[in-house]
Amino acid sequence: MHDIIITHYQDEDGIVVTTAASDPAGLTISCDTSGKIVDVGAKPDQLRPLNGEGLSELFTTMGLGAFAHRYDPVDRVTVLSAENPARQEPNR
Repeated sequence: MHDIIITHYQDEDGIVVTTAASDPAGLTISCDTSGKIVDVGAKPDQLRPLNGEGLSELFTTMGLGAFAHRYDPVDRVTVLSAENPARQEPNR
């Protein structure tokens, strides 16, 4: 059984990257805001016991997790507006 930990960070180009990491450590999958996979990290010694089918299932689940939780700039505007009412746009 693996837990999946989702984190976000901003790279040197200002792009927000979403990373799904397994716990126990073994696999990481990172995607950008469009959902494109930008990096995959694997520790073969940790993943070998999963066999091909288990690894395929973990990779697919983590990829979907990163994609589903990727950073959405529209959500950020909504959050910022809720935190600071002065930033809200007037109703039209």
